[in-house]
Amino acid sequence: MSVADLVNAGVSRQVIARRVRTGRWQRPLPRVIVAHSGPLTDDQRRRAALIYGGPDAMLSHESAASVLGLRVVEEFVHITVPHGSPKPNVAFVVVHQTRATAPASQSFGGLRCVGIARTVIDVACGMTLLNDVRALVADSVQRGLTTAVALSLEAERAPRHCPAFLRRALEEVAAGDTRASRENLIRRR
Repeated sequence: MSVADLVNAGVSRQVIARRVRTGRWQRPLPRVIVAHSGPLTDDQRRRAALIYGGPDAMLSHESAASVLGLRVVEEFVHITVPHGSPKPNVAFVVVHQTRATAPASQSFGGLRCVGIARTVIDVACGMTLLNDVRALVADSVQRGLTTAVALSLEAERAPRHCPAFLRRALEEVAAGDTRASRENLIRRR
């Protein structure tokens, strides 16, 4: 919970501070309290990041991809907040800002996530190997999570330049050439 939520629920700031100081509770991020002393689960880290980011924050990049069922590795919790809501990266949280008025979003288990097409594009833009991008794009389309058209539209709206290998992977998927991409994904498992 946020410190403000705890205070609104009747827990004094002194009680919060004492429980954190004695190790019964922990403060993994500024203004965020977890009411136990053990390690945080992935779900708790994501929820804490969303609380830290504020009411308009959404999971994005690898974090949204993981929650939405894509096969990616999530090292940090990535969140996206509206442009002009500066939050520094802190601890395990990477903060991105978006100028988009309201990017499409989805909710899974109470976790707000950037929509699947935007998530695929964000993750793909950070990849450095063509075969990884092919596998991500092909997997998301073949599993029915998104469409080639939705991905292409999102790539056009991408806040940064769309890498050539992402354009190539999108062209291949739009043309129905996903077999090689799927085989690359299978070989890497």
